[in-house]
Amino acid sequence: MTTRPDPHHRLQQAKPGGPGLRLPTGELDRRMRALAVSSTQRFVDLPQVSTVAEWGRAASGSGGGSVNGGGDGAAHAGLQHFKLSSWNALAVPARTPPEVILRLNQAANEALAQPVVRGQLRALGVRAQCGTPERLRQWLAAEVLLGAERVRAARIEPQ
Repeated sequence: MTTRPDPHHRLQQAKPGGPGLRLPTGELDRRMRALAVSSTQRFVDLPQVSTVAEWGRAASGSGGGSVNGGGDGAAHAGLQHFKLSSWNALAVPARTPPEVILRLNQAANEALAQPVVRGQLRALGVRAQCGTPERLRQWLAAEVLLGAERVRAARIEPQ
């Protein structure tokens, strides 16, 4: 992906097919203030910006005070377990031979281990993780269970 700097805006418009808007890595526009990131970990290029969960812990009294100069902690109560992030994975048809899956997994992990690839992904705000198909299956199963528990806790009825 390439971008063309706009001298009047710190945000840059990406080319078609890429993300719509992105922040230059490590910088924030002076007209904007990042309040928090929704993932479970702080964004490595914006370490001064807390997670939503950190705001929730500060509000509940278990995190030790204000985060990012935030105001009324009561407004953030209940967020100490907040996590919202997107993810990507490679998928193949169900009957793909195991040796093909293993080779694709090895190639993907080798690519993600390359500094240039990690740097390009990081510039897009992506925290790349290598792993195995089994680790992905386990993670997905846990996420499905967590989602189901959230639906039950919110008393959302099937339609």
